[in-house]
Amino acid sequence: MNTSLSNLVECYYFKRIMDTAENTALSHQNEKEDLYFSYYSAKDMREPDDPIPTPAPRELDDMGEPHIFVPPKEIVLTPKAEFFNTPVNLSVSSVHVPLNVFDRAKEVIKSIQWSENLDQIFRDNYKNDPTLSWQFYGSSTGFMRQFPAAKWKAKPVDLYDCRLRSWYMEAATSPKDIIILLDSSGSMKGQRLDVAKKVVNTILDTLGTNDFVNIFTFGKTVEPAVKCFEETLVQANLGNIRELMEGVDSITIGNIANFTAALTKAFEVLELFRTEQRGAQCNQAIMIVSDGAPFAYEEV
Repeated sequence: MNTSLSNLVECYYFKRIMDTAENTALSHQNEKEDLYFSYYSAKDMREPDDPIPTPAPRELDDMGEPHIFVPPKEIVLTPKAEFFNTPVNLSVSSVHVPLNVFDRAKEVIKSIQWSENLDQIFRDNYKNDPTLSWQFYGSSTGFMRQFPAAKWKAKPVDLYDCRLRSWYMEAATSPKDIIILLDSSGSMKGQRLDVAKKVVNTILDTLGTNDFVNIFTFGKTVEPAVKCFEETLVQANLGNIRELMEGVDSITIGNIANFTAALTKAFEVLELFRTEQRGAQCNQAIMIVSDGAPFAYEEV
């Protein structure tokens, strides 16, 4: 009973954040972005014992002009017992931007700017329920707001991207049944196979526990990448995803790609799961990873 009540309370606070984000985004969609907008950067925050950093050299663009540089806002962080003595600030949220996202891109900085309005909701939620832990807002542009504000620590390299986390993907996408067909014919030799493996692994990284998946390699014949998974779909949990990645990494190539057999197999498996009401029972898709198909195969 206590667990159910706690879940209801958390859903209420989550919905407040969601509704405010949607309404604020709509009300600011026609506003012009401010490329010089300053925000609290989680990576640049200083904890009480941190030294003052040396200013970074100004980088130049392709035309030899300095890139837009806006110093991050500074704020005092204080250790709080309710956050395991992590130095935080309960007045504002901090922003994490992935390494592969330019924070001064128009859509990114515009979203960072309007989402600052979420700070009031974060504060109200925490005031109403001090037992709340961290509160987050993840944007499709890549940045993430975290309340309370705290320094982001990721060593040696920060590879975090909220869009690749299960909580974001499961909220942003519907459950799905996915069959990946990986071309293992002779034409996939060398760099093409390396690229194909990376593509497959990237697809697998986007799946959550609500999804079901399998991988079939196809040359002259169609074979499951993991033998014990056979002709079925498995839940996209960490263990199964790891097995699939290992199976993809060990495939061998040769012969000619039989697209007809591969597509037929994929449709048969998806049809079986749909009629027996197994798997995600929502969306279904076939993804082909190949260096090219000679025909459209409309007859399949």
